[in-house]
Amino acid sequence: MKKINYVIGGGFLKDASYAYYFHELFLEYENKFGDAESIIVSINEDFYPFSTSKRNINFSEDGKLVNITFNANRYQDKKGKFTVKPSPDEVFISLRFVMDTAVSEYSKKFPSCIM
Repeated sequence: MKKINYVIGGGFLKDASYAYYFHELFLEYENKFGDAESIIVSINEDFYPFSTSKRNINFSEDGKLVNITFNANRYQDKKGKFTVKPSPDEVFISLRFVMDTAVSEYSKKFPSCIM
């Protein structure tokens, strides 16, 4: 079984209501990346409207390395301050979508590596 290493960049995503579920979520995906030897997921807080892409998925040429970046956005309140956090459910629905997309893209790019 390949272990998914994940890094939480900080902010609200380190709150227990979010961080508690990351481990369980990634356990579901550990065997879905075929011959990958290293799977790294970076989870970052971003600020809308200054946010970059919500996801970034990269594979090494041989499929041994998988890098996934996921950004969750804080939003502005009525006073213009970035205080509105997405709910844990919103974060996990989005993160699950990114992980499903990564698995799908990996299996298309490296069909012979999938078990």
